[in-house]
Amino acid sequence: ANVSQAATHEGVLALRTAEPLVSALTAHEALRHDVTLYATQTVIMHLLDKLPGQLPPPESTRLTEWLPIELMCFERLRSHVQRSLTHALQALRCGDQVTDDVIRLCRSISAQSVPEAWEELSYPGAPSSLAAWVDELLVRLRYVTDCAESDGPSTVWLSGLFCPHAFLAALCSAHAIHLGDPIERWTSAHFKCTTAPSE
Repeated sequence: ANVSQAATHEGVLALRTAEPLVSALTAHEALRHDVTLYATQTVIMHLLDKLPGQLPPPESTRLTEWLPIELMCFERLRSHVQRSLTHALQALRCGDQVTDDVIRLCRSISAQSVPEAWEELSYPGAPSSLAAWVDELLVRLRYVTDCAESDGPSTVWLSGLFCPHAFLAALCSAHAIHLGDPIERWTSAHFKCTTAPSE
């Protein structure tokens, strides 16, 4: 995780490094704009470089019936992030396609916060800082990709899923089949989430 964090923070560091220079150049608005534009483009290129390609389709077994839901949700988020970054980079380079969406995206990146459109498609409990959000997204994408490419995970990261209830329903279904019980008996079970007491 430290390697991923260090790599992901490089782009945000480029923006932070430019901040004192941007502040010092406030009297020269055109130059300030160029420095900010360059820093934003650097962050966008870095983020695009870090995003993986399209997620693989999962193998369909009883315990991995939850994977299509996860892969669909993560692929929707990943592809939206990639499309919005690509569009913003093209607009910044050409200068004539700068839409309100591009401006909002660039402002969020400059403020090192997660763009609102990304948050809307994101998973529950996602961080609000851009660097932490990207780090966590990359880890989650790697996790669901590994699950899809293997025979099924040996352990499940419930809080890393978009829809943990889908995994629990698949688990109950598989357990019912294993016991020869009616599936309805197990799939109608209610789960109570609790936190472990502090030690």
